[in-house]
Amino acid sequence: MTQSSLSYLPLYFSKITGSLYVRQQTFPELKYETAFTKLNKAQKQAVMSTEGPVMTIAGPGTGKTQLLAMRVGHILKSTDVFPHNILCLTYTDAAAVEMRNRLLQFIGPDAYQVNIFTFHGFCNR
Repeated sequence: MTQSSLSYLPLYFSKITGSLYVRQQTFPELKYETAFTKLNKAQKQAVMSTEGPVMTIAGPGTGKTQLLAMRVGHILKSTDVFPHNILCLTYTDAAAVEMRNRLLQFIGPDAYQVNIFTFHGFCNR
């Protein structure tokens, strides 16, 4: 076996689970790209910003969860930030579950490493 045929997968330590894992570098591009094209200009700007926090205030059914899930996917896709270093806070348990489900569609198994809580759930930790 030649050295050029060897492939190395980097291992990362999860502070959440206390275990080592291989970070998945595969993104379901089609799902993410299709969803991204449906955003308006302001939503695209929020998704593309990778520095600092973002607070999204909008009425029900306006795409807040989709926007935030896409932003997390974009950050993981375009930077060297690890999933366990991202914190998402929502008001309801339903929104937290929905955000995790959408992240699974956009980034795959790394979605389980992202910290997603309700405000109350986070404060109780």
